Amino acid sequence: AWSRVGNVQLSPYRFCIHDLGQGPLLFALGWTGFSVNGQSAQGLAAWNGTDWILPVHPLPFTVYLSSHLGMVSITEEGRPSLYVFPMGSARIWRYRDGAWSAVLDVVHTNNPDIERIMAYDDGNGRALFAVGNRITLPGQPAGEYVRFARFDGHTWTPVGTTYTVHPFSSPKLTGVATFDFGEGPDLYIGGDVLHPGTQGLIAPWQVMARYRGAHRDLAAVCGGDGSLARCPCDTRGIVGHGCPNSATANGARLEAQGVPRADTLTFTARDLPASTLALLFQGDAYAYSPVFAGDGVSCTSGTLLRVGTRQAQGGVVQIPLAGEPSIGTRVRTLGDPLPEGAVRYYQLWYRDPDPAFCASGGLWNTSNGMRVVW
Repeated sequence: AWSRVGNVQLSPYRFCIHDLGQGPLLFALGWTGFSVNGQSAQGLAAWNGTDWILPVHPLPFTVYLSSHLGMVSITEEGRPSLYVFPMGSARIWRYRDGAWSAVLDVVHTNNPDIERIMAYDDGNGRALFAVGNRITLPGQPAGEYVRFARFDGHTWTPVGTTYTVHPFSSPKLTGVATFDFGEGPDLYIGGDVLHPGTQGLIAPWQVMARYRGAHRDLAAVCGGDGSLARCPCDTRGIVGHGCPNSATANGARLEAQGVPRADTLTFTARDLPASTLALLFQGDAYAYSPVFAGDGVSCTSGTLLRVGTRQAQGGVVQIPLAGEPSIGTRVRTLGDPLPEGAVRYYQLWYRDPDPAFCASGGLWNTSNGMRVVW
């Protein structure tokens, strides 16, 4: 049965569950004139199942009747954080420890930048994701934007490449959802994005896109398939592979087998040039915005360790071979203790001896990456 939830005037627009430390509450975000039981909520109130309460300081911004709002709750380092944003200000606010603070400020004189915010764990911890068309992150050069960005509570990082856009363009990214097909939840977005058209104009592009999480102990990441960035020669490999090479347009594929905790991990790379020299690198950080690496792209960053070198046989490489030191042994010898639960990233760099292939890159290329939980 339906029942009225208190006396609400000028209805709220967004809801989420948030716990200030004394149990979960249903938070309601609305117009600045939104009120409950005759008392002004200043745009934000919470329902405890019986009564409306006003548990936080008023919103630090004005919400108009036509505003488009977002609200997300995330626990960061044991501290509950409530994120909100109003369309039009292009500023994301966080309420934590009894105070509001702006965690992203991308105010422009033209159209708003941020369309949706959501909480999502891509395998590297639950974080805030922002979706839009003209998001400017701290430290980005003027005139450079991203459509998709991640905030871990301290630092913003672009997910994908930066781009430039006509100053009067406006996005319509309206759909956001997560779904799990059996390998952990993936994040889906849908709507209109903008891309360069003819004569420097911007054309609308209707899309539905998936951002794959890395939820297993062994998960492929950093593909040269165009999901994060086009390859140096404006090409792309097939899904889950690296960038194309002179031997195949599919791109090299790096896979991992075994149980990391048991130190039985092995890597196999296929679709390489027949007898190329290949090097396997480990990094302790992941670059959400990949960088060009020869004819390929690389996301493996942080402290890099070379954990294996091999000459391909028929375009295939395996590291380690039977009787050779394990990956864990090699890495620990190089100074990484690999504590249980440590996340590391692996990528194969290999020679591509054909100087006619992708002349704007180099005589080397990269596979996709692998994310490993030890």
